[in-house]
Amino acid sequence: MKKIFPALLSIALIPFSLANESQQSLNHLLYQQIIARQITAPSDFRYTNIDGGAKFSWYHKPGLFESWIHFNFVAKKDEASIASEMLSSDMRNNIRVLDNNYFVTAWTLTSLMSANAAGTIQLDPGVLTNAITAELSFLDKNNPNSSLTSFWGQEKLNLQSKKFPYVATPHNLVSLINTGIGAADFIKGVCTKLPQKSKAGCLVDANKLIDSLNVLKNAFHIPSDTDDTSLNLAMGADLLYLAHTTHNDMYLVSYQQWHKQNTVQSIALALHQIIHYMYVPAATNLNNGSIDPRTYFVMQGVDLQHPFLTANTKNVMLPTTWMLNFSDEQKEPHALHQAPLVAMPMNNNNVDATVVANFIYGVVSLDRAGLLTQALQADPSLKMPLFNAIVSSSKYLNWAAEHHVLQARPDLALLYYPSKYNAYWFTARSLFALETYNSQYAELNTAVKNNLAVALRSYISPELIKTATSSNHWYDFLGAYGKKNLEQDALYSTALATNTLLDTWTEPRAALSTRTWVANTPVAVKTMVAHSAQWLKQEVAANIATQNIVTPHGVPSNMNTFFSGSIKGMSSLPFSFPANIYEFINGEKYSPKDMKTITTGSIASMLGVVDGVDYSQMIKATHFGMPTPTKFPGFNQAGGMVWPFWSAPVLTYAFTLEALAKYNQVE
Repeated sequence: MKKIFPALLSIALIPFSLANESQQSLNHLLYQQIIARQITAPSDFRYTNIDGGAKFSWYHKPGLFESWIHFNFVAKKDEASIASEMLSSDMRNNIRVLDNNYFVTAWTLTSLMSANAAGTIQLDPGVLTNAITAELSFLDKNNPNSSLTSFWGQEKLNLQSKKFPYVATPHNLVSLINTGIGAADFIKGVCTKLPQKSKAGCLVDANKLIDSLNVLKNAFHIPSDTDDTSLNLAMGADLLYLAHTTHNDMYLVSYQQWHKQNTVQSIALALHQIIHYMYVPAATNLNNGSIDPRTYFVMQGVDLQHPFLTANTKNVMLPTTWMLNFSDEQKEPHALHQAPLVAMPMNNNNVDATVVANFIYGVVSLDRAGLLTQALQADPSLKMPLFNAIVSSSKYLNWAAEHHVLQARPDLALLYYPSKYNAYWFTARSLFALETYNSQYAELNTAVKNNLAVALRSYISPELIKTATSSNHWYDFLGAYGKKNLEQDALYSTALATNTLLDTWTEPRAALSTRTWVANTPVAVKTMVAHSAQWLKQEVAANIATQNIVTPHGVPSNMNTFFSGSIKGMSSLPFSFPANIYEFINGEKYSPKDMKTITTGSIASMLGVVDGVDYSQMIKATHFGMPTPTKFPGFNQAGGMVWPFWSAPVLTYAFTLEALAKYNQVE
């Protein structure tokens, strides 16, 4: 990537009017890149093969913004040559499946609404209306009176179930796998279109992917989740808040559209269900007192010196990922030792710091819009556990920041959202939101706000300043392997980091129109934000001008890893970590000695809080013959397993637009 200092010097010499005109032009280009990725016409998944000519078309849901499922191929250790690295890169970039999910559209709308409120763009009301219409179809059909939301659209596949007949699943990926030979045809068809140097190697390595697709199929029959539910609650609340603060009828119309299917009673029920499925370490039942052993390992502190659970166990309540528990699974139709059709992956719930951050924002945004008070009036029993949970959540994020948990074990602390920059910004936006109003609830105004401020200003901001490159940007792990670092996620990471610093260190003036630095903002922060904003302007302009080919070797630079499967190698395999519950869904016990005993119905979980000395001994033991993976080897292990990740270039452009809009607001 290019150094920015000469560019900064040249910008300084440009008259303000010209620089402002250039920024407006860039904003327009970014907006066009974003709306061009909104699906406008429906289509079904189709596969045909006539005389060896395979043809595919993807299922498209109008109104959504597109994203793609990729696979993280990494060169083998004994083949760590440039050619081998480029083979992995070509396969990682080009073997992809269109995905229709709630998450990408929710976040894209969030950034578009923010940029519109800042006066950076003029958001087309049709873009907003069409997206909201599509998003409402993700409300949980198994809970029709609730605001619970699923990551994928649901299909009525579980016909024997009375409680969970609808299954959330990635339609295109599962349809591709279900074709049988079609999956091989698709992958091999992509390989034949690669550059000649990569073609033969791709055909060989593709077999590893084909063999693992059926495993993926079994893992992707999921329930609704806390994260997308929190985003849904925040979406409606933010629409109402913007309608009040900007007096723009576009937001009011969309809020009314949203509110028809998300009544106050629906919101209250969703909050009740989030609480129902929370992790409560002090509980003695499996449903609330047990947790994925990877989560438990993280909460003991990656160095076992600063555990979260020991000192904070009594009142801890943390949101989990899945709106499901063991009792739900046991009541569902299932074969002996097998999981039901709708199940938690590996029959365990977990705590992901990104989900925790979005849960906090969901509650804060409801409060800011006045909807939280209405929900608490509809169900007064919510108040005590909900505020206990949100304070616990803010304490957890503060603890994780202080002890560098997100940096040390992102594979475990961020199971489904592997980029730590996601967690940074999703935490920071709650702090900024709390600066925009005075909550009537002391828990939000004091404990939550203070915990987030300490996490972001004392720990995360210094980490960002320290880890920025010499050219004032950030990158994560996508394309960082072997002899070359392709920085494929640099635009995305830098947009998130810049948003983090701006939401951490600025406060609003005159509603949302302008911002000012908070008192005593470090000079280093202001300087870094100025430099990273300039880097974003320069690099995203080059990215768009060259049609997304600006990184070394022509690798796309608008990619990201906003979502992934939770297993990315042996270091994140849950069965590799200590557990004290080993049983099948039907309650039958089994021994953790042989991997052959593991089935889709196996449970390996940690119940309660184990004494630190005893847990240290558990770590030293083997589990199914495997030692505990106490160190993070990185996401790009040479010759490691091929794991799926979700990339949405539209998020890269949307988050960049929002970061630049915020920076232009600062006075």
